[in-house]
Amino acid sequence: NTSFKSDVEVDASGQIKKYAGNDTECALLFVSDKMLKDEGGYRGVRAKHPMDDPKRSTISFSSDRKRMSTCVGAEGGGYVLYCKGASEVVLGLCSRIVRADGTEEGITNEDREGIEREIGNFADEGLRTLTIAYRKLDEVPEDKDSWEQGLTLIGLVGLEDPVRAEVPDAIKTCKGAGIVVRMVTGDNPRTAAAIARKCGILTPELEAASDLCIMTGIDFRERVVKDDETIDQAEFDKIWPHLRVLARSSPLDKLTLVTGIQQSRIGVPQTVAVTGDGTNDAPALKRADVGFAMGQTGTQVAQNAADIIVMDDNFASIVQAVKWGRCVYDNICKFLQFQLTVNLTACAIAVVGASILTESPLNVIQLL
Repeated sequence: NTSFKSDVEVDASGQIKKYAGNDTECALLFVSDKMLKDEGGYRGVRAKHPMDDPKRSTISFSSDRKRMSTCVGAEGGGYVLYCKGASEVVLGLCSRIVRADGTEEGITNEDREGIEREIGNFADEGLRTLTIAYRKLDEVPEDKDSWEQGLTLIGLVGLEDPVRAEVPDAIKTCKGAGIVVRMVTGDNPRTAAAIARKCGILTPELEAASDLCIMTGIDFRERVVKDDETIDQAEFDKIWPHLRVLARSSPLDKLTLVTGIQQSRIGVPQTVAVTGDGTNDAPALKRADVGFAMGQTGTQVAQNAADIIVMDDNFASIVQAVKWGRCVYDNICKFLQFQLTVNLTACAIAVVGASILTESPLNVIQLL
């Protein structure tokens, strides 16, 4: 249940040599490769169910559904649907669970409460959590919406996307330069908050000052988007100065946030820069005053919509771009100040001198 574009190459010591595709899927493939050694690793499984297999069907991942599913033919007949996605979303679709001994039972409220506690524990450690489930089918229903019902829970996975060592210092530099960094992510709110604290986006002072520092996409939309899909600017202006983390958000939430900040009239007009790598980020990248697309993981659509492409996908590089941009801007201001001062003074002397002395006191060489 992964994209065939995702691939991992492992060296002789069992460590990742290089990988291509989605980071999350590559991490899962790395673990799967170790677990499926007897079956030829994950490539052996892919060989049994190739992309052009007529029995293979896929429901692609989307930011609205927050999950993806793949249905393949089973060896003994029938079909098997595999599903992975946001923990709380997939858990809500499960009615059965696989026990440690391999047996299947109906999932109980106690099971759900225990899994939800574990999801919270993973999230507090800054781990991105995924739930993996499956369902056996005799026939594939024509209505794809009914595929992901009555799933059997296999397990919960916690994935760490470590913060680069240079990012906290880069964010600290941004704060010193008057730049407010906000995180807009599809992750669980507790995961997003834990990562934001590691980066320095969230501080104890900010969290103590307002309960609007962290919001989910659903809460954000309910408060700032009217029934006619326009922004309630008065309500928006109460939220955005305090907002630092927008979790479980959709690309439309990012676009709403960018548009609302640009339209706000609180204090001075705001200049908004946005980073993105997916196709769905294109509207926000296009709308922003400055759009940064990722050069390594960004899609072609995102790169075409952006103003600047970050070749190493590093936030610290964006800080360097801001430094150079401000340096160029300051130099232009100094140049204009010098030119205007010199030229206005020369013109005034030339006009006054010509009026009094009947000829300009400055010759052509002096004026140049």
